[in-house]
Amino acid sequence: MFNWYRNEKGSVMVSVLIMGLVAAVLGAGIGIVGLNNKKQVEQETNSVRAHYYAKSGVEVAMGLIISNYDSNEGISDSILDQWFYGGIDTGFTKDENNPPDHNISFRISLDDTKSNLIIESWGYVRRGDRVVVGMESVGYMIDYAELKEIIGGSTGGSGGVPMALFAENGIVMTGSIVIKGTVATNSTEANAVKFFGTTNIKEGDLYIGVNGDPDTVVSIPNDSSVKDRIPDGEIKNLEEPLNFPLPIFPAFPEELPSRGSFDTPEEPEEPEEPEEPEDPEEPEEPEEPEEEFYYYIGEDGYYDEIKITSDRKVSIDLNNGTRVIRVKRLNINRGSTIKLLNGKLVLYVDDSIFIGGSSQVNFGGNYRNVDVFYKGSSSLSFPGNTRFVGSLFAESADISISESGGFTGEIVTGGTYVKVSRDVNAYTRVLYAPNADFHSYGSGRTRGTVVVKFARIKGDGEQIIGDYSYDLSFFNSLTWPSGRAPSLLIGGEGEDWGTWLFKGSWSLGTS
Repeated sequence: MFNWYRNEKGSVMVSVLIMGLVAAVLGAGIGIVGLNNKKQVEQETNSVRAHYYAKSGVEVAMGLIISNYDSNEGISDSILDQWFYGGIDTGFTKDENNPPDHNISFRISLDDTKSNLIIESWGYVRRGDRVVVGMESVGYMIDYAELKEIIGGSTGGSGGVPMALFAENGIVMTGSIVIKGTVATNSTEANAVKFFGTTNIKEGDLYIGVNGDPDTVVSIPNDSSVKDRIPDGEIKNLEEPLNFPLPIFPAFPEELPSRGSFDTPEEPEEPEEPEEPEDPEEPEEPEEPEEEFYYYIGEDGYYDEIKITSDRKVSIDLNNGTRVIRVKRLNINRGSTIKLLNGKLVLYVDDSIFIGGSSQVNFGGNYRNVDVFYKGSSSLSFPGNTRFVGSLFAESADISISESGGFTGEIVTGGTYVKVSRDVNAYTRVLYAPNADFHSYGSGRTRGTVVVKFARIKGDGEQIIGDYSYDLSFFNSLTWPSGRAPSLLIGGEGEDWGTWLFKGSWSLGTS
C-alpha cells in the first residue's frame, strides 16, 4: 500500500483540502428547512464535498509527482498511467478495495506527445454502507516543461529551500519525534538546538544562525552523531538572519446593518394530523425518515452574539458571493454543525470565540472559503473531535489544538503561546506565530510550515511534516509592513511558490 504521508522518496508533502460538511455563521432571518428542502440541501452538499475531494486528489497527485521527480529522468514511470485509490487518513494504494470504500481516485499520465502532464481525479461521498451518494471529477493539465521548472524550484533549486520549522530562538526535541523537512533558527547561542532521546530531522538540513558554531549551538547526546540526527542532511549556517514580522491587523467594518443576536431555539413542534382509520388489507407504509432541522442565516450584518446550541445545525447560503459578518461573541456549542454553501465567508469577531468539542465548521469544504479575523485576547481552543476548515488571523490570542481536534487552513497569530497536543491533525499550510512559544507533544501532527519564537517538541512520530506544494492565498493576501508577505524559503524569494495551481488548466464536472 502506498501511504502518501509515509512514502520513502517523498521530500515534499502535499496539503489537502479534505474535510466533511461545512459552515460559518451570518445574516439575519431564521428558517427551518423541511424534508424536501433538506434532501435538496444534502444533494447539493454532497456534490460540493465530492468536488473538493476530487480537487484534493489533484493536490495529492501533484505531491506524489514532486516527491517522485528526478532532475535527470523526470517523473518516475512507477506512478504514471495507473489509478490510485484511497483517502487522506488511509493513504493510497494501486489496488481498489472490494467493496470499494475510497473517497478519492486519481490517475497521472502524459499526453501522446509527452508535452503535457494530465491528472484526472474523482471524488466520492459515501454513506455508512459505502454506497456512493455524491460523485464529481476534476481534471488538470500543465505543460510538462513548465512543470519541470516549477518542481526545480520547489526541491531546492533557484527558488530557495522551503522550511518545515523556523524557531527564532531555538528548538528542544525530546522522545522519538521526527521533523520532516528543513529546520532553521537564527540563534547562535550555546545549546540553542537540543536533541534528546532518538529525535531526528529527516529529508532536510538544519540551519543555525550566521557564523554560529555547530559544535556549540547544537547539542547531541554523546552516544550519537550528527548523521544519526540529520540522516538526510547536515548542519549549515544561514547567510543572513531570517525576519518574520506580523502582518497589520485589519480594521473591522463599521457600516454593517445591526442584526441583534442570533441563536437556535428549540424547533417548534408541527401540529399533529388527525388519524385515519386503518385498512387491514393495506400494508403499512414505511415511516418517513426523521426530519433534520437547519437554522438559516442569509445576510451580511453586525451581531451582538451568534450562539449555536449543542447539536444544532445551521445552513448558510452565501449566494455565490462574499458574505461579511461581524460579531462580538461567537459561541458554537458542542456537537454543532455549520454548513456553508455557494460562496465565501469573511467573519470578524470582536471579543470571544468558543468552539465546543465535536463541532464542525465548514467541514468538507474548501478552507479558502472561510476567513476569520479575531480581535479578542482570550485564547482560542479547538478541542476533541472538532473540525474547523478555514483560515484564521488572531491579533493577540494564544491557540490550542488538542485531543483529536482538527484544523485545516492557515493560522496567523500575534499570541505568545501555541499548543498542538495528543492525537491532532493540523493541516495548517502555515502556522505563523513569530511571537509564540510552540509546544507540540503526544502524537500531535502539524503539516505545513511552522514559524515561531521557540519550539518545544516532545513525544513520538512525525510531529511536523513540511508541506510545500500548496498556495498560501490567505497568508499572502494579508497587509504586511514591507508590502509583501515574507518568504518561507531559505535563500529565495518564493514568489512562485505553489504556482502550479494557476499555471495549468482545470476542467470541472463529470462530463
